[in-house]
Amino acid sequence: MTVDIDVRTRLFTWFTDRAGVIAISRMTAEDLARARTRRLSHNVVTSRVFGPMPADVSLTDLRVDLAVATGHDSGPTTLRVYRPHGPLPGGRRREDGLPIVLNYHGGGGSLGNLDQSDWLCAQVAARVGALVVSVDYRLAPEHPYPAGRDDGYAALVWAVRHADALGGRTDQVAVMGDSAGGNLAAVVAMLAREAGPAIDAQILIYPSST
Repeated sequence: MTVDIDVRTRLFTWFTDRAGVIAISRMTAEDLARARTRRLSHNVVTSRVFGPMPADVSLTDLRVDLAVATGHDSGPTTLRVYRPHGPLPGGRRREDGLPIVLNYHGGGGSLGNLDQSDWLCAQVAARVGALVVSVDYRLAPEHPYPAGRDDGYAALVWAVRHADALGGRTDQVAVMGDSAGGNLAAVVAMLAREAGPAIDAQILIYPSST
């Protein structure tokens, strides 16, 4: 059977094949260090593969000491906030507040960064009309589990506590992630089920979960 693969998927495969990507399970400490220096900048190639960044979404990086701000086990963490500025879907009013979506990037818990999720987070912000908060959680092996989990949950608590200042609403909160980030989103939702805050939706993109 012949499968017609989307041209963007073929381009992405071509791109990663030539980037010398190694399975995380086979990476040495030196391999991890080199891989972390590679960052996908926004250019003609990435726009062709992933699509252009929406023009009506702003990005703001906030450096937050989550341990101080929430009292939970964590530390200084960068949160990237994506805010839509175009018309909201369904005729919603901006003054009523925007849904809040916490995003956790993939990377096997040892790789990944905020930049790789820019396109996804910006598209969700623009198309859903949501305030997306992407979390630069700590990575192994320097910060073994549960450091990343603690950052992910503390970021959720922080975002809900600061919903008014951010222009968000606490009755429409979701967690989102791809691969290892999908696993982290599911774990954060389980923690929130026990201790709050309330989660309304999980967006798990090929999550590494059982």
